[in-house]
Amino acid sequence: MKSAVCFLGLSLIIASCANNTSPSQALNLECEPYENADQVLQFAPDHLIIFGEMHGTVESVEGFQQFVCSTLERGFPVRLGLETGHAQSVALDSALATPFDDTRVRDAAPQFWSTPDGKGTEAALKFLEQVSAWRAAGFDVSVFTYDSEPADFRGAKDIARVRDATMAREIDRQLEDFNGAVLVLTGGFHARTKQFEFAGQQFFPMASEITGRPVLSLSMKYGPGEAWVNATVQNEDGSIESSIGPLKVSGNVGDDTSLRVFDLEVQAEELYDGYYFTGPITPSPPAFPELLEDAE
Repeated sequence: MKSAVCFLGLSLIIASCANNTSPSQALNLECEPYENADQVLQFAPDHLIIFGEMHGTVESVEGFQQFVCSTLERGFPVRLGLETGHAQSVALDSALATPFDDTRVRDAAPQFWSTPDGKGTEAALKFLEQVSAWRAAGFDVSVFTYDSEPADFRGAKDIARVRDATMAREIDRQLEDFNGAVLVLTGGFHARTKQFEFAGQQFFPMASEITGRPVLSLSMKYGPGEAWVNATVQNEDGSIESSIGPLKVSGNVGDDTSLRVFDLEVQAEELYDGYYFTGPITPSPPAFPELLEDAE
């Protein structure tokens, strides 16, 4: 009987220790962080960290996912912003219950999956499945959406400006009274930290209008490959056509062969605070192509 009591006592001690173990201690996340990730992670507690991406690529989402993994490994609560209509925010976050269900996630954010712009991809769906798994393992991680809705444009003359201002407003709402890391994935234009001119039009990008926290904005540097995008293409004969699907791109790194690394050394006139180098890119097709067909 005495040995049984001792065994029970030992069991209670083990249970007590287990209950005091944080998720990051209890679970090996097996993150594969980019080189110099620590330089960016130091900003996670008090900055908004923005990843400006090339839509429609496997590598942009993978780079974001690895940084999220490293942030959770540090023990931070995390909120993750995805670029689709803000009205879908609560439904999408709630849909990440376990067991993970593709249909439930699809129905929670129809705008995200049915817009042929390279965001609602297979890579994005796999990322959300990973977020669901992290949550099931006990990590404090949630998802929100922050893009504009049709009602936001009512009476607007400058649609681009209204859109970026709405994005900034919705992200600032998520920053209120949240003691943790807020990480956002967005298109490269929205991630610029200063006003700029493009094609004769003045832009006021989302990252330049955030007020809730200082911003650390990272631009994606990538090698040649393909991206699944909706793009306007000028052919060699000067004709213009719309291209929806995999598109060959030359990359934006020149002769730089950097791979899976962060770089925060930028010139004062640059429009970002740093870069993340993914290497060559590969296209990620739509997660639910049937929704694109319905939208046509």
